[in-house]
Amino acid sequence: MRKRIALALALGLALTVSLSACEQKKSAKKANRVSTEQADEDEDDEDERRDIEKNASLDVERGNRSETSESKRDQAADRETESKSKVKPKQAGEQTTAKAKSEAIEPVLAADNEMYSITVNGIDFEADHRCAIRVAYENKTTDKTLNFMIGSVKGDDLDLNGVMFTDVTPGKKANEVLYLRDTRNYTMQDFGDLKLTFEVEDIADRVARRDQPDVVHIYPHGENSGIRFERAPGENDRVILDNDTLKVTMIGAGYNELGNYSMDFYVENPGDSAVRFLMEKTSVNGYMTDAGCIEGINAHERMFASIKWRKSDLEKNQISKVETAEFTLKVEPADYFTTEVLFEQTFTVGVE
Repeated sequence: MRKRIALALALGLALTVSLSACEQKKSAKKANRVSTEQADEDEDDEDERRDIEKNASLDVERGNRSETSESKRDQAADRETESKSKVKPKQAGEQTTAKAKSEAIEPVLAADNEMYSITVNGIDFEADHRCAIRVAYENKTTDKTLNFMIGSVKGDDLDLNGVMFTDVTPGKKANEVLYLRDTRNYTMQDFGDLKLTFEVEDIADRVARRDQPDVVHIYPHGENSGIRFERAPGENDRVILDNDTLKVTMIGAGYNELGNYSMDFYVENPGDSAVRFLMEKTSVNGYMTDAGCIEGINAHERMFASIKWRKSDLEKNQISKVETAEFTLKVEPADYFTTEVLFEQTFTVGVE
């Protein structure tokens, strides 16, 4: 009997020890799991923090410029595609236009310093509604790869949407051609003064940008030709804003051959300060869309701008005919670090 009791007590003690060990293992696993999960969360938080800091750093860098390089590349590609569908012969008397021909100009030195030189070697008006501007770059440094960018091209103070990027390695030269296309609003031969603005960066230190761009004027028809582009008012023009800051004229709307729809505007800055305008919060026939427009415009300059809706966006909302379009026009100072709003109003336009 005593042996049975002793055996039972021994089994009970062993079971208690076994259960205690099991619980300890479970507790250890749980603690390890919690610790691991917490470590994962901490790691995720750290990754997120790094991403935020990285994006914030990029945002600050981007904010120092009116437009980012990537944005300009995207816009240049979009405009090149869109311009192909817009080219059409101009009507007689629509604008004063020079005769179609190639223009031989003397090479113009846009910049020449210890780091680089930029030369515009010529300009040609080609048969396929294109203007070709030939540019030569030289990188004089021994240890820096330089990015040469044509940041803007203006024809008689009108923005021509010209952008071109070229990387040149140390001690090398490059010949490039910038192509600008005729559009339904103008031909490249309408302009007497082409203003090219160049920006140059060391690709290893893009934040350290130069204080002043290099600017050169090209006169395709001679400096004293008297040719200057002036847009003739259209029958369907509708002025939606006209004040000391900005004048915005809606000049048309319609489909292109690809089935995309656009509303087109002629924008003029009569003031003495650069501004940025946004056309946002757009809708078509009461359906919200992602289409919009954001552009910067310098003092006393002008440009054509558009809100564009892709065919797929219209089909998604089962829109076969655009009847009304709505958008909010906002005008702000060009400085990215201000929250001031110079003008804001929502417009509803009946277009068909």
